[in-house]
Amino acid sequence: MASTRDLDAEVDAGRFLLDLRMRLTGVDVELPPLRERLNALPDLIAVALAREGVTIDSVEIDRIADRCRQYNWKGNIRQLFRVIQTLVVMASFNEEEIRAENLPVFRSMAASEEHSISPQLGVAGLPADAAAMLGRYLVEDCSLDDAVNAFEKMVLQAAMARHEKIIDVVKAMGLARSTLDLKRKKHGL
Repeated sequence: MASTRDLDAEVDAGRFLLDLRMRLTGVDVELPPLRERLNALPDLIAVALAREGVTIDSVEIDRIADRCRQYNWKGNIRQLFRVIQTLVVMASFNEEEIRAENLPVFRSMAASEEHSISPQLGVAGLPADAAAMLGRYLVEDCSLDDAVNAFEKMVLQAAMARHEKIIDVVKAMGLARSTLDLKRKKHGL
């Protein structure tokens, strides 16, 4: 059983049964939230990847950890493991390597007001990978179609990472389901 509350204090306040507390008595382990133990991220990411049966080099694990440091992790390790699982599934589905810039971002990961660290934010609040892509397309010659397609794919991936159901992506993006399906097929999503 896990709780974020001090059960002894809850018993004293009359909000928890003493008999139940006695039955649960064992080894109490107090862990600070993940956002207060960000130095543990590389090891936790390695464990999450191992649980998925995936191995990647330590440099990429460190890059993923650096990217993860900007988030609040309200769901703690369970949330981190789910994000890594999603990263692995998306990489497999898209037949890509597991890379830090493809880390999915969910609304529940956003930094709180008190933990508003965001070293990966670049130009005008854009994620660093989007800012880098924008910068590259602004200083290098490229076809407009290539630039638009690259951003369209990035926006679609981000929306799909934020929403569990396709219907929610359709609503959020203001697209018809058939249009979204065509765009997903076009980008291999």
